Amino acid sequence: MADTAVVPVKPIWASKIIWTQVGAAFISIATAVLPVLPPDKAAVAAVAIQSASAIVTVMFRTFFNGSVSPQSIG
Repeated sequence: MADTAVVPVKPIWASKIIWTQVGAAFISIATAVLPVLPPDKAAVAAVAIQSASAIVTVMFRTFFNGSVSPQSIG
């Protein structure tokens, strides 16, 4: 018989991972659309933003995930 784990369940919009990805996408789009940086520096900034968000997402998912969403219980 399998062991049962009891973990807190939180709403999906309370997820650090979702907000990290939404924030990174918003900042990347703003960097690409707004004429604040020259195109070559905007491309470097977009790559840096996406790389950093990927690393932060992996860290949140691996080390700071103490709950599950209702959708993952299935």
